[in-house]
Amino acid sequence: MNETNTSSSRVSFSQLEALLAFMEEHRELAAGFLRSTEARHKSQKLWEELGITLNCIGGGSIKTAKGWSKYWSDYKNKLKARVRSLNKSHTGTGGGGALGPPLSAIEERAVGIMGPQFGKNIKNVQVDPLPPLNLNEGCCVVSI
Repeated sequence: MNETNTSSSRVSFSQLEALLAFMEEHRELAAGFLRSTEARHKSQKLWEELGITLNCIGGGSIKTAKGWSKYWSDYKNKLKARVRSLNKSHTGTGGGGALGPPLSAIEERAVGIMGPQFGKNIKNVQVDPLPPLNLNEGCCVVSI
């Protein structure tokens, strides 16, 4: 059996709406902020819960928790590319409107879940890849 998708049918609109409702309640899961070991366990449980919920909705796709996670990741990537394309055409020279149709209501809802900066280029932002460790916060040092 295919590990990611056990059905070839497409995700239904009802499933997509339920997925977005779940993500509105669990924005940290939607944005992928659950990265620590403990948070990954929470993330896995949430994906399993969501998978059961979405698979119970008739007329759509049946996926494993991993399959729904992949679907959400792919959906976000496509949406981000679309938002960037629309933003680029809005800010381009030559006047006129955006190239391509505007975002649908469901796409706008997904963008709202991800936050106002989703799909936008943020200029002059620097991130320290190795922030200083604070050894006084729940960490212990073992000397040899």
